[in-house]
Amino acid sequence: MNLISKLIQEDIENNPELETLYKNQDEKLEFAMRLVELRKEIGCSQKQLAQKLEVPQTTIKNIENGDTRPTISLLKSIANVTKK
Repeated sequence: MNLISKLIQEDIENNPELETLYKNQDEKLEFAMRLVELRKEIGCSQKQLAQKLEVPQTTIKNIENGDTRPTISLLKSIANVTKK
């Protein structure tokens, strides 16, 4: 277990209500990293991917920044566009 993981675990042990918050952030980070990977694999900028998905570029930015999670319908659209 690395230092950050240990600190997070200690924080959760001291404040059990934080576990849900950490899990939500972890999920957002997973979505963010995967979307960046997919976008780069297909050679698109955020703007180009947004146009293909017919969503504002800020939607892609917010997902990639970990500010929000994509909806199920957006995940389906991403899968269709990226063929992944």
